[in-house]
Amino acid sequence: GTRHARTPSTQAAAAAPPVAAQESGGGGEFGEEPGVCQFCGKRDVLFETEENLDLHFWSDCPMLLSCAECEQVVEISGLDEHLLTECEFKQKYQQCQECGRAVLAEQMAEHGCAGQQGMFCPLCQAAIQPADEAGTRRVV
Repeated sequence: GTRHARTPSTQAAAAAPPVAAQESGGGGEFGEEPGVCQFCGKRDVLFETEENLDLHFWSDCPMLLSCAECEQVVEISGLDEHLLTECEFKQKYQQCQECGRAVLAEQMAEHGCAGQQGMFCPLCQAAIQPADEAGTRRVV
């Protein structure tokens, strides 16, 4: 499929599936089951049409977001990779050699991860503890 950036001039146009869906062949964590979002697992009979599923991707899916730079819809878990390799504004970002996150090049000196490694929320940058025995994660 063709990638579409969500810009003011194309917001009303039909949306393409998120980049992650295109690159993984459309099979997210939940697979491609009719009426089920492949990213969040939400079931809705309305999702059986591509138009309604695209609308969910753009506006309601809690696993997806619009990139603040290019407005392309991406999986939240892949935001750093998108900013470093796919985004049309990727030249503005560098990968921190300490923590691996995407950081605006102009803010790299102030980044201050102090060499913390592990998992971080791509939205708020908080460290995320490893899953416990119950398989849940707690934000620090």
